[in-house]
Amino acid sequence: MSVHKRGNSYFVRYRDNLGKQKNKHFGVGKKGKEMAEEFDLEVKLARKRRQQVILLRGVEVYLDELFDLYIRDYELSGKSAEQAGNLRKLFKNKILPKLPKRAVDNLQYKHMLDLLSAYPKLSQTTKNRYFAYLRAVFNWGIEHDYTSTNPLQKWKMSKEKPRQFILEMDELAKLLKFAAPHLKLAIQLAFYTGMRTGKSELFALKWENINFEREQIEVFATKTTKTRIIDIPEPLLRVLKKAKRKAKSEYVVEYNGKRVLRVTTSLNNALEKAKIDKSFRMTDLRHMYATYMLNQGADLAAVSAMLGHSDVSLTANTYYQAMAKEKKRAASLLPQIRDYDTIERDRKRKKKSGTSKRKKKKGIKATRIGSFYKDDE
Repeated sequence: MSVHKRGNSYFVRYRDNLGKQKNKHFGVGKKGKEMAEEFDLEVKLARKRRQQVILLRGVEVYLDELFDLYIRDYELSGKSAEQAGNLRKLFKNKILPKLPKRAVDNLQYKHMLDLLSAYPKLSQTTKNRYFAYLRAVFNWGIEHDYTSTNPLQKWKMSKEKPRQFILEMDELAKLLKFAAPHLKLAIQLAFYTGMRTGKSELFALKWENINFEREQIEVFATKTTKTRIIDIPEPLLRVLKKAKRKAKSEYVVEYNGKRVLRVTTSLNNALEKAKIDKSFRMTDLRHMYATYMLNQGADLAAVSAMLGHSDVSLTANTYYQAMAKEKKRAASLLPQIRDYDTIERDRKRKKKSGTSKRKKKKGIKATRIGSFYKDDE
């Protein structure tokens, strides 16, 4: 840890929180020297206090340093530790190695495109995720005054072609027939509630989260750090009441009293026994949940809320194809623009018809009055 000078430029050589040696440059002249000395002092104080190195605002920040700050803030805000671990792994192994080692403010959109070019077989979904994660980091850096630019500021997420679930309802029934008890319950929960089919929601669900009196399930989404309430359909309510009587664990989906974290093997075995030769994943049940409801005309905002999406636009972009039927029905509700000459002819015909009816009615009334006086005589 010390201030060095290369040419007219000052820099500090130090070791980061992982013990990796790094150089941080501060520019030339008196100002560069002062900033380098200030940073060097901060590093030494942090080491003395056994604290992590905190980057100074106003100095050049590299992407790996910015990400380290971002992810620490992410964890301290109470968000999913598992998701934080996944992000660390993704940036370390996939994203950072393919981007140039330069200050964030010197990164450009073309560098982001180079990242995607390094992985030509990436699906559009994965490309969107890479850029979305990067944009979040860049925005965080600007918000906290570590950086001033976002190379992905004008980027817009491309529409993703939704995965086409190819399991029909009768095939789903057949799958349930051959599913092990814990898998059967997991499938029914996922299909009837649309919960995320992983450790964060489906396999984190406890009996204490189910209110049988109100017929509701309380789901905490670690992805969005929000809680949502899902109404329990009658078929699932019967299943849950039966499962509760046999429960050996606080977790709803269990195997011999132990919490289940994944059902990949059980699902593949059930598909094989049912002779269903199709690619099918547990997460497809969540997509089936949303697609069936939207196809039946369910309100988009309501479906979005039940899925736990942070924004209605996310639901619309993900399931835009599933909404085609509802869009067609909505379009049919518009009034038809009629030909004006036809409108005029109809108006005149209606007026003429009304006049004839009034004359006929008047004649009938006169006849009745004449008959009355005749009879009276």
